[in-house]
Amino acid sequence: MCDVYDDEYTLFNVLSQKDDDYIKKEILFKEIETEVKKQMCGIDMSVMKTNDGETQKGERISIKIMKDIFDGMGLLYECAGSQQSKDFRNIRREGSNVSINIEIKKTDNTTIYFNDTCPSIDIFYIIIFTGKQYKRKKDNPPKIIFINGYELLKDDEELIYMYKCDIEHIKNKWGRKKTGDYANRFKRMSVYPRPTYKADITDLLI
Repeated sequence: MCDVYDDEYTLFNVLSQKDDDYIKKEILFKEIETEVKKQMCGIDMSVMKTNDGETQKGERISIKIMKDIFDGMGLLYECAGSQQSKDFRNIRREGSNVSINIEIKKTDNTTIYFNDTCPSIDIFYIIIFTGKQYKRKKDNPPKIIFINGYELLKDDEELIYMYKCDIEHIKNKWGRKKTGDYANRFKRMSVYPRPTYKADITDLLI
């Protein structure tokens, strides 16, 4: 059996059935969805598009907008550090023990990159699609998608688990000196493999 010790997600602890705690989290996320849609209805999302390779600029704009909305709702939360997953952590109302984690994803196309953080039931996503124009087919207008991480990966759950097993094997062999024969052979250099998770959201834009 594969020993996958990833805090974000394992095949063995995903909740396929929604329990009471998760339903409460869903309700909070739905309240946030309603307010975000209300506040962003007049915002030109094209200003978030990546220009001249400046991907961080559009992401900073989207995160600032969400922060202002959360503050306006009176929500409490912690912000993640640079390059960390879950942009907003432990989002909650004052006095409530119901909290959620939210990751903001801005994209100009139909592919979302999660880098090395696999989507999980513990992360809710607000995906801001800035729209795409085509010359020979119908344009895709801007859209905001609200979705739980497990909904993104559930159809590929088994394959993701198999991939994680392979990645862990490579990490042990090449990147961890306590367990890897090849890792100990390096004189000066060293390597450490990291996965890249991404998702096609074409069907969510319909």
